[in-house]
Order: sequence, then C-alpha cells, then structure tokens
Amino acid sequence: MSDTEMDEFIDRHSIMYGRGEPHDFDYISRPTNMGTEHYFHSRVFGRLRFL
Repeated sequence: MSDTEMDEFIDRHSIMYGRGEPHDFDYISRPTNMGTEHYFHSRVFGRLRFL
C-alpha cells in the first residue's frame, strides 16, 4: 500500500485512530518512524502467544 492508502485504511479501520470499521484481514503490519505497528483481526487473538 502507498502511504496514502495506509493512512486511509487506518482512518477507516483503526479503533484507536479512526472509525473502527471491521476488516477481513487476519494480520497487517505497517512500518512507522518508531518501529513496526501490527494489526490483528479479533479472531486471531486467541492464537497469539506472547513471550
């Protein structure tokens, strides 16, 4: 995605930064100036294992 497309996606689908509309992706990563942001569909949360 271009930067513009990523910003539009975040504005539409992010709960913290946008309207929080659902999406069908299981996992999305986005590079930022502070590191990589990771976005997961709620159906994936039960499969995540944090160390």
